[in-house]
Amino acid sequence: MLLGGLSEQPKKMYETAIEVAKKHLFFRPMVPKEADILFSGNVKVYPDSVINDGQGQHLACFVGGMVGIASKIFDRPDDLVTARKLVDGCIWAYESMRSGIMPEVFQTVVCGNTTSCPYDEKVSRPLNLSHFHANSFHKLNQILYGSK
Repeated sequence: MLLGGLSEQPKKMYETAIEVAKKHLFFRPMVPKEADILFSGNVKVYPDSVINDGQGQHLACFVGGMVGIASKIFDRPDDLVTARKLVDGCIWAYESMRSGIMPEVFQTVVCGNTTSCPYDEKVSRPLNLSHFHANSFHKLNQILYGSK
């Protein structure tokens, strides 16, 4: 599909990038009902560490499709599981808003464990409701439906 398969460069670039993304960019958020979802977030790089800040954005929803297509092109079936979880994360973000409109930018709690992430309202709920950017659709949700 990419360059008719004439070059190995796109495959090598993807394989290098996807491993770094899985390790540092993709994260499981703490959400109610322990939904097994992923978001692609932001990282801050320090001399001794890389920290994912737990921020999600609607513009990152393309990542699930990108990973899904690459998993098929480059015959990497495990990446299709990752792609599905990224897509499910965006679906969750849309469905979690009463308006059905995903916030432009939102903050979550990053789970340290990708296989289990029990929801703790004392930790997660304040972030989910109060750390949206002022220009996000969360404001529209509040106007239309009142505060959650």
